Amino acid sequence: MFYTVSVDGAEDQGFVDIQEALKITSSYINSQKAFYDDPDEAVKESMFGFSINQSDFVEVSIDTKEEFRIRLECKCPKSFWFLKWNSLYQKEFHVDTISKLNEILQQFFTHEALDFKSYFDSLNLKISPPLRLY
Repeated sequence: MFYTVSVDGAEDQGFVDIQEALKITSSYINSQKAFYDDPDEAVKESMFGFSINQSDFVEVSIDTKEEFRIRLECKCPKSFWFLKWNSLYQKEFHVDTISKLNEILQQFFTHEALDFKSYFDSLNLKISPPLRLY
């Protein structure tokens, strides 16, 4: 599922395959402006994502035409003795090439959620600090 992001939240745009996802990503990158007068326009033009379901998704932020961030959020099964539960996993990386961003997206579309999480954890990229709201 492809979704767009605005200051009002996310909006589903329908199912896409990997080829369409790469075209969407390229389109967002190519349409980037150096400056935006309206914060809502900046969010709409620079953030989007792809989801497997309500809890497993990657979200892409286009900072510039050469700097990107990608965030994975998914549920991860945990257990301790006989107790089992799902925890929330979140991690965001800075990505400095389009080819690396596309590689990550291809992995997302071709692997199960937990396999993709393992792949994502293995990336040797700069981790974005957690968002702090004051």
